[in-house]
Amino acid sequence: AIFVIAPWRSSFPTPVYEWNGHFYALTENEADWESAEAEAVFYGGHLITINDENEQAFVERTFFAPRDQAFWIGLTDAEKEGAWHWVSGQPIEYTAWEFRGEPNNVRWRHPVTGQTIDEDYAVIHRHFEAQSPRRRSGTWNDVKSVPNDDRIMPYHGIMEFESDPR
Repeated sequence: AIFVIAPWRSSFPTPVYEWNGHFYALTENEADWESAEAEAVFYGGHLITINDENEQAFVERTFFAPRDQAFWIGLTDAEKEGAWHWVSGQPIEYTAWEFRGEPNNVRWRHPVTGQTIDEDYAVIHRHFEAQSPRRRSGTWNDVKSVPNDDRIMPYHGIMEFESDPR
């Protein structure tokens, strides 16, 4: 007889940080936006809702490393183009879009399928200032997300929880 033992975790898969009564963690792996949100929901939360400059500053202090990177946040207009909303259901009270004109929904034609893909999901960027002098770190951008497609960069998501997920 062959027995398969599934791995069991005795703790949450990534470090958890507490701030202002909420708990935050990165998704375990880089993935498309939908998978990152699914992981957050699995653990009882959502991708992060950034409500003000203080929460924005917390995210930058906690998750940004000294290199260019981006993280999924819980802002999307996938259901209706131009109708941005937080997946947590909270109202949009604060934004930090990267440039004037963002979100801009630059459309992209998939090189294999020919499908036109919209920029329906938001990321928060950490820009290495020497390489991106025009870009301010911590700004947001709308980007595309295609599940299981290695032509489109996956990101870690920042998950937010109302109680400790561990």
